[in-house]
Amino acid sequence: MSGKKVRVRLHANRIREKSRGDGEIEVYAQEILDNISEDIEDALENEESYAKTEVGTIFDVPCMTPKEAQRDVYFLTTQALVKSGYHPLIKFEGDTADVQKVFIYTSWEIIQDKQHTNYKDDFLRQITMQPKTQEHQYQEYYKQATSSKPRRRRTRNK
Repeated sequence: MSGKKVRVRLHANRIREKSRGDGEIEVYAQEILDNISEDIEDALENEESYAKTEVGTIFDVPCMTPKEAQRDVYFLTTQALVKSGYHPLIKFEGDTADVQKVFIYTSWEIIQDKQHTNYKDDFLRQITMQPKTQEHQYQEYYKQATSSKPRRRRTRNK
């Protein structure tokens, strides 16, 4: 043997990447994410808690069927949104890509935040005094609370 190294000029990984549409998929996903970002800014200006973005349905990706390309673009797009802390939902209208409309709803409000806000509203509603009709009741309650024996304060033994 001569000691020369033999190199493969065309790696299998590159062939797989091209056949999976890598590169093309990212371009489509980034375009959608840019549109979603604009819609989020508009929603924030309008004091809404989510954005609705209509997205494309046909993606021209070499070596992929339209359905495969659509799946991969939507997956990459929604995965990026989730990683950024958003809560995306996809709505499909129509059966086939050529007549289909697809919307991505993107929310940034966590359900627990909304539930906590509702809890705070309910709590404040419960303790809100009605105008004058209950003022005398509060005065009575206050008198009773302040007229009872004062609580002794515990002191620590040193």
